[in-house]
Amino acid sequence: MDSGNLIRISKESGNKDVFKRAHIDANSGYDEKWLQERIFEDISLLSVTDADYDRLRIIPLCREFSLHDGIRNVFLDILAVTETGRLILVECKLWKNPQARREVLAQVIEYASLLQTLSYSDFVSRLKKYIKCGTEDPLAHRFREMGIECQESLLIDRVSRSLEQGKFQLIIAGDGIRADMVNLVNSPSISGVVSDICLLEIGLFENSSGDICLLPSVPVRTRTVEKTVLVSPEGTPVKIEEDLEDDATDNSVPSPVNHRHKESNREFWNTFIKQMHFDHPDQEIPRIGGNNWIKIPCPKPFSWFTAYRTTGSPKRIGIFVKYAGPEQQSLYDFFSKNTDLLKEEVHADIQVAITDGKKIKWENGFSVWLRKELDWSDDATTEEQMAWFSEYLNRFVNSMRPLLRTYNEKSD
Repeated sequence: MDSGNLIRISKESGNKDVFKRAHIDANSGYDEKWLQERIFEDISLLSVTDADYDRLRIIPLCREFSLHDGIRNVFLDILAVTETGRLILVECKLWKNPQARREVLAQVIEYASLLQTLSYSDFVSRLKKYIKCGTEDPLAHRFREMGIECQESLLIDRVSRSLEQGKFQLIIAGDGIRADMVNLVNSPSISGVVSDICLLEIGLFENSSGDICLLPSVPVRTRTVEKTVLVSPEGTPVKIEEDLEDDATDNSVPSPVNHRHKESNREFWNTFIKQMHFDHPDQEIPRIGGNNWIKIPCPKPFSWFTAYRTTGSPKRIGIFVKYAGPEQQSLYDFFSKNTDLLKEEVHADIQVAITDGKKIKWENGFSVWLRKELDWSDDATTEEQMAWFSEYLNRFVNSMRPLLRTYNEKSD
């Protein structure tokens, strides 16, 4: 038996059914249109492209979404959206020749650029051609069709930001993705063009009866995941259970207890992300940063605000931002003068500190933080945690962003 086959074993009889690798091409009866239909009908095939999609449902919106490039109409194969309002653009391509591989990459980037030019009103106007919903918002209508509860105003706000900022997930799906395609995606020439580009291989397997099985996989990671050490404002590591799955060099078997903790932590943060709404119009939604913390994008010179839960004693929940670099002293000087303003606007005991000269580099730097002692491992405190993070993260963002704008204007 050839390697790479799939075997289905009957639980009752023990009989084996072998599914051999087949290929998606016109000669086999499975072509690009067929692949497009399969992915749209079972949108969960996209779930392997992002760790967040394990918990966030993906809602298919339409096939052959029409965009205008100024001369003619072009058509995106599949348009979808996550529960948190992130738009997903999918192009299906069979890898017959190098030119086709280059063309599909340019094509999906072009579609993202064209989509970004649409206002939310223009976007839903086009979408109504594919989703019959009368006067109702087509996105909210599709959510309700799938039995997914949504706060319509929040959904509209998040999709509007996705459009304005061009923060899409771009997926190129095909059979037999080659190494040169991975090199193209990782090329510096396209860095900064879009948020994420992912290659999705759909393996086709067929048994002697003609039954088929589709196996989605991401053959090579198309984005670099950096190992991040979270440091508390006092200069000590925040005790967060290590996520072994993020470390490709670790061959150990994760403890079942740690795995359950990790799953519980991810479930908590995904639930929080779904319901979090920022008052500030420019604030992007949070994303999972690691096990038991999330990152909230913010203006330079910081990379992100962090919301976290620690496993130390006592257990704490908190929010902080940290910077270590050439501007740390000027940041400290600026925010020290504005500490009282921060405390007043956030309604919390905000702390501002700078640490320098320690032997361990990640202990050094400038930080702003607030925290609360709370046994978050007790399920009875879940609602209290959600309420605290929602309230204080919103206030923290509303206060910090204008201050950072003032700081950057003075620095320029």
